[in-house]
Amino acid sequence: SALMHWFVWFAMGELVITRTALPGGGGERLEIVRGGSRATFRDFAESLATDPGATDVFTEALASSPYQAFFLELPAIHRAAADLPFECVVLDAPHLARVEPDGSPFAEHLGKAKGTQGVETFHNLGGDSRLVAPAHAAGVPAAAYTHIASFVRGAPQEQRRNLFKVVGEQMVQ
Repeated sequence: SALMHWFVWFAMGELVITRTALPGGGGERLEIVRGGSRATFRDFAESLATDPGATDVFTEALASSPYQAFFLELPAIHRAAADLPFECVVLDAPHLARVEPDGSPFAEHLGKAKGTQGVETFHNLGGDSRLVAPAHAAGVPAAAYTHIASFVRGAPQEQRRNLFKVVGEQMVQ
């Protein structure tokens, strides 16, 4: 199984993102180590919310996934889990690579930001989760907004930073 590391220095110390193939294939686990210890969900969220460099490293780790399209999965985030070690999984999703972009489901929420590198937050239909979604930036192909893999590979850097900054802010709330 492949094991890869991304090293970066932040004000809070050296962070390493480790990628490990899941048993049986079809996915990878990403973990973050800081100063020799696993970073927590709180560490991760605060880094995203305050340090664009953390976002750049995380999105590069995602963008370099071998999968053309993938799901990014994290456990439910709640206060009791904030101090647990951070991990997420990237799961191969080849069917997403064939999906055509369709902005209509979120047009109500993203319409005012269309053409900008903005990011909006809103509740899901059930009202029990917050969604964070990027607007379709001017001059960027719609395909960059089809799924998370196309976003981290095709959206402008500033918009990727905006999105993950808001994700971090939502996680720490």
